[in-house]
Amino acid sequence: MVLREDHRGKAGTDYRERLVELVRRRPRALNLPFSIWTAARLADHLAEETGLRMSVASIHRLLHAAGLGFGRPQRTISSPDPDYAVKKVVERARDDLKPGSAFYYADEFAISWHPTLRPMWRPKAQQVMIPTPMQPTRRYGLGAVNWHSGETVVLTRHHKISVPAGRCSGAASFRRRPRP
Repeated sequence: MVLREDHRGKAGTDYRERLVELVRRRPRALNLPFSIWTAARLADHLAEETGLRMSVASIHRLLHAAGLGFGRPQRTISSPDPDYAVKKVVERARDDLKPGSAFYYADEFAISWHPTLRPMWRPKAQQVMIPTPMQPTRRYGLGAVNWHSGETVVLTRHHKISVPAGRCSGAASFRRRPRP
């Protein structure tokens, strides 16, 4: 049996480098209509780029020779939220609490008694007037839910609460403000 140079004679260095470069990029980043490379898709794409048609088995051999393997990826949980890592630490702390401990998730909110006015069709050069029964009123609040019991707490104020950076409990400063 005569062995060829494991298809490296046909697939030159440039071809092999381009193959590895493609595998390391997501197809969607190249405006291709699929999200995962298969050996057949790689063979088709490289045939269009280089004019050299390789078999699927040859693509597999070249990828293995480059130290790459084909396997199922693992999902990682990520978020566009810049505070995601901090929130994840808080969740781990919550999970380590002893039974009977209280753990509240809190968030602030604003309430406007008048709905937001959106753009609408109107005659040119005329302003549409919407009658309202009173001056716009806003309230600011803080709501919290006990993770274990489901108990909820809602506090409202006329002015927005300023919580210094790094403070974990906005509820404590919220309660200290005198009522108007």
